Amino acid sequence: MGKTFYDDAKKHFKEIFHYILEFQMVINPENDEELINKTVIIKNGPYTSYHINGVLESSGYYKRNSKDSTWRYYDENGVLRKVELYRNNQLVR
Repeated sequence: MGKTFYDDAKKHFKEIFHYILEFQMVINPENDEELINKTVIIKNGPYTSYHINGVLESSGYYKRNSKDSTWRYYDENGVLRKVELYRNNQLVR
């Protein structure tokens, strides 16, 4: 599970998400040498984000870094303001 924070003391969550790690490597076609070798975090699963005051800001589901579910968005008082449906990162409704 991944987490990011608004503060260095790690007391105020910005977002919480599930992820998978993907290893990426690019080979130079001219000499077959490795050019880039890195691990990338890919959001995959439930996702929540929070306003700086700690109130829920949004919730939904990622499928390989793409929004893929019903997403709910809340204002800074926790009042539901918008609901959207995504499939493969495309807004359906």
